[in-house]
Amino acid sequence: MKLPYLVISFLVLTAVGLTGLDLRAGLTFALVCLYFAALAVHLESGIYIILAAVVIFIDGWAPERTYEDVVFHLGLGRVYIMEIAVYGLLLIYAIKRILGWNPVSQKAFFCSTPLDRPIIVFAALLPVFAFYGLLRGNTLQDAIGYIEWRCLFLAIVFYFLLVTLADTHAKAMRYFWWFMVLVASKASYSLLIFLLGTRGPFPDVFGSGPVDEGPENYMFVFAALAAVSLLLFARELSKGKRTLVWLIVIVTVINVLVSEKRTPQLGLMVGLIVLASRLKFKQVLKVGFATAFAVLAYLAGTSVLGMNKESQAIGASSSRYEEVVQFIRDPQPQQLLNLNGTLAFHLLDFVDGWNTVKQRPILGYGFGGQLEREFTLLPNVGGEFVTLGMVHDQYLTLWLKMGLVGLCAYIWLLFSLFRFGARSVPRISSTLERAIVLGFYSALWGDLAMELWGPIWIGNTKFPLIIFFSVGLMIRLSSPCQRKVDITVEG
Repeated sequence: MKLPYLVISFLVLTAVGLTGLDLRAGLTFALVCLYFAALAVHLESGIYIILAAVVIFIDGWAPERTYEDVVFHLGLGRVYIMEIAVYGLLLIYAIKRILGWNPVSQKAFFCSTPLDRPIIVFAALLPVFAFYGLLRGNTLQDAIGYIEWRCLFLAIVFYFLLVTLADTHAKAMRYFWWFMVLVASKASYSLLIFLLGTRGPFPDVFGSGPVDEGPENYMFVFAALAAVSLLLFARELSKGKRTLVWLIVIVTVINVLVSEKRTPQLGLMVGLIVLASRLKFKQVLKVGFATAFAVLAYLAGTSVLGMNKESQAIGASSSRYEEVVQFIRDPQPQQLLNLNGTLAFHLLDFVDGWNTVKQRPILGYGFGGQLEREFTLLPNVGGEFVTLGMVHDQYLTLWLKMGLVGLCAYIWLLFSLFRFGARSVPRISSTLERAIVLGFYSALWGDLAMELWGPIWIGNTKFPLIIFFSVGLMIRLSSPCQRKVDITVEG
């Protein structure tokens, strides 16, 4: 009976010692101990904790911070805290299975899903091209870098844990509503500090508002489209949940509109078009008029109340499209260089990316491979301030790192995913579950467009996990867990 107390005392003393030497290391160690204690008591709490961290904490680069400033880069050595969380969940799950304390009902270690083959092939290629990068002389830190590919591999592991632990529709629904409540809280907080004109407490942990944030606004796109789908198609929403869904629509959409980020705005628009395609023409007109009236009423209300900050921010966002219109009117190279904005950088980044890719089109440069900048270094373009490790396009970035081999595997995964979504949505009998799946399906179409302007599947912790969380819920709400059963032939 004394052993547990000795273990606890040892862990406490270790945490205190580490904190005295290094605050980040001590804090990380203490969080890890608490996390593993929670997993030992209730394994599924790992999913809830991971989702809470992903939604609440900020991630990714922004003008006022680097990747190293975000909380996800808390870690022990070069193993970051989210890797500890996901692989720790995998470890405890495996131990419980080995000991016969089955936390789930199926016999297979992981639940089989219709997307297993393309996901596993794509995941297997990630470390292969990391090793290939090392063979090509790329640095070890870059070839096995967290923001190069490990964050994406981590999300795929999380996907298999999610679809396995959510072995019933009820569990999947609990995860979904937990995610939506978290997003409502995060988006409301983000909008509040924006309206107050403050960065808020601990801006490098909780964020400083929607303006110029990437991963947070991409996440809001997914939540907003799921919420809009619920309002349009779900007939089984209770009054309380419908109120929550309306709140999510309002705060997430406003965050995206004032963000001054064209990429999430593009994703939201594409996703809404996909949802609108499911409506009858009269319904489209009705929703369109209602939306236009709501926008006009909102702008009029804020003007009357003197709340000009939102109008100014929406104006700042819309002004970013002026350079696009100018270039379409006069698509000359010199005109592109004279624009005041980032359009020139993005378009010339495609050119530099293609010029680098075409030198090694089949196998690419491996992870850690870098872009050869030329046109983005022209005056007034801004390429000298941007990392060489990626093209601002998911497809070209994967082609750069993994060649046509990796790009084809990625396209296979996308094709399988969209084919599954198109086939599964009409078969779901529950309007509530169908609306959720359709919402995430439309969000994935939005992501398809967003990836044209940035490699969002890599480079951060938040969005890869959001992607595969959405895919996992689509799988689980569309079909029961497929069990792999041994077949014996008697004779």
